[in-house]
Amino acid sequence: MGSCQSRTNNDNIHRPEVNLLVMGFSRVGKTSIIKKLKGINSASVTTIGLSIERMEYNGKMINFYDVGGQRRIKTIKKLINEHIDGVVCVVDSNDVAGWQDVHQDLFRVLGFKELKDAYL
Repeated sequence: MGSCQSRTNNDNIHRPEVNLLVMGFSRVGKTSIIKKLKGINSASVTTIGLSIERMEYNGKMINFYDVGGQRRIKTIKKLINEHIDGVVCVVDSNDVAGWQDVHQDLFRVLGFKELKDAYL
């Protein structure tokens, strides 16, 4: 609990632009969630590689880095240079068999020293 409390003091979230990494396996709804947040109701296609979506919310520009679900840890590692402020991990609660893999990928990404101050 202490590590979570220390993250609340992170000043990055007060910047006018926030970068969020959106990760998870294929076909769990990462792109659909982003589109819903933007007020777009459309059928999504599978993201290949990386998709960047932007939206304004309460005077802040939010950049969503939507990483295709093909376990793109290398792509995620390259994105760290873009100064990621938070990580959103989308999972399919019905895919119990995939939870272990999601857990491993998430903790591998959170282990990057560049993300030590990122929100989850």
